[in-house]
Amino acid sequence: MRNKIIWKFFGTSALLALIAVFVLNFFVSLKLQHNFEQRITEKLRSNAILVGDILKEDLVNNRGETIQNKTKTLAEKLNLRITVIDIQGKVLAVIRQVN
Repeated sequence: MRNKIIWKFFGTSALLALIAVFVLNFFVSLKLQHNFEQRITEKLRSNAILVGDILKEDLVNNRGETIQNKTKTLAEKLNLRITVIDIQGKVLAVIRQVN
């Protein structure tokens, strides 16, 4: 009789621990995903600001070839894919850096 009670207690405790692990795993993975997405967003935003600052004068003066050259150099140095689009939605440069 005593063994039955111990096994019931052990089974219930194991089930509760398993449920707790799954619940914690769910919330931790949500938090990690949110932090990961936030870091990527911040990095993309800072890269866009830097590229915009570098190309600002050329964009204002509509220097297409210079924009292409600078964009290519930046993409190579930073190992990025860079697309430059003007305010009307016209694509000015698309550089795909593949390694």
